[in-house]
Amino acid sequence: MTSKMRPDARCVRLCVSRGSKYGLWVGNRVYLLSTQPRAAQYAAEDVRVTGTLLGGTLHIRTIELVRRGR
Repeated sequence: MTSKMRPDARCVRLCVSRGSKYGLWVGNRVYLLSTQPRAAQYAAEDVRVTGTLLGGTLHIRTIELVRRGR
């Protein structure tokens, strides 16, 4: 996290390179994203994801950037 409580893409990618997985943070819950390579391009970004939730894994059908409010 940065000092403004925003996720930092470099930090996220470093964690993933050390074994963590990409996830979608919603409120106080994190959902594992499948497929990981598809999720990687959106590291630390606000996204809208549609898909199927099986257990704690969200299988991505679509993923798109969401503009942050200013």
